[in-house]
Amino acid sequence: MAEIIKTRPQRRLTQAELDSFLEKAADLLRGGVDHSEFRGYVFALLFYKRINDVYLENVAALAKELSDAELARDPRMHDFVVPEDSTWENIARTTERELGTALNDAMRAIERANEPKFDGILANTTVDFNAQDRLPRGKLVRIINHFGSLPLNHASVPDDLFGNAYEYLIRNFASRAGKSSGEFYTPKEIAYLMAEIVEPQPGHHICDWAAGSGGLLLQCRNYVERHFGRKETDRLFFYMQENNPSTANIARINMFLHGVRSFQQAPPIDSVRAPHFREGQTRRLRQFDRIVMNPPFSLEDWGYGDFVGGDPYDRLTFGMPPRDNGDYAWLQQVVKSLKPTGRSIVVMSQGVLFRGQPEQTEEEDGRN
Repeated sequence: MAEIIKTRPQRRLTQAELDSFLEKAADLLRGGVDHSEFRGYVFALLFYKRINDVYLENVAALAKELSDAELARDPRMHDFVVPEDSTWENIARTTERELGTALNDAMRAIERANEPKFDGILANTTVDFNAQDRLPRGKLVRIINHFGSLPLNHASVPDDLFGNAYEYLIRNFASRAGKSSGEFYTPKEIAYLMAEIVEPQPGHHICDWAAGSGGLLLQCRNYVERHFGRKETDRLFFYMQENNPSTANIARINMFLHGVRSFQQAPPIDSVRAPHFREGQTRRLRQFDRIVMNPPFSLEDWGYGDFVGGDPYDRLTFGMPPRDNGDYAWLQQVVKSLKPTGRSIVVMSQGVLFRGQPEQTEEEDGRN
């Protein structure tokens, strides 16, 4: 009689275990790798491992259900695919000397297999796994081994848990970046409060013109889930524009890892100089139900010279912002792209409404 082999069900990781695991991944790259660069490597590898494990998990489930291994790999059966020669297991077996090249090739292959959804998200100019001056091979091998030590599929890590851990990692990088962290991260407590104040509703179109890593939009999603239920989050439509290509990639990965599908991301260009979301082919800005934003404070090079002769997008109707400070330009962009019934909440530095105004006497001003 054949022996019956019993297998244990795969254990789910706890949030603390996953947070610690990702923090260890970041620690493996520190020292010798520039901070702004190594976060890109960690986020790209994390996303690669996640989609690899989820895809293979889905393939296995479909093969069992359909009794057809070939059909189970049909791209039409999946939200995304990983080519067979680009799976994590195949790349991880590459020799140390060829590992960087193999990773770059795998990233490009995955993007091609999932066009246009993943365009630029893995293979981009900010992350080159073959650049040994930035990422020594020894460090690359260690982080590949680290990520390969745990399964990151849905059975081990559901979307919410993984999304929370990804945001924990963003916060971890932000805390070490000091003042520069504001360009891609708003503290979770502030983002939570902003969502509570602005009260997004199911069916709303919500925009962040300076999206950073996408945390403000995700807190709007969390608000709808708390107050209306998880199913209603599918009826939210997000729009985000971020001019830093590396940060824009972080935001897009953040959306995918949280299971968000209904979002549009503008090309990584400056929102003030070239707002992407407009009404058709016109220059009229699209109007949104909610706008949440934490734009860069006191931006000196905001584009004053481009708008001296007038704003082609008709935003600066409340006055020209100072030459060396763009805060008032951001504020007027929000006003112009908000529905009459809409609400917005924007983090601004003090003085945005008064900076650059000519001094007036009490008699001229009419008040003290």
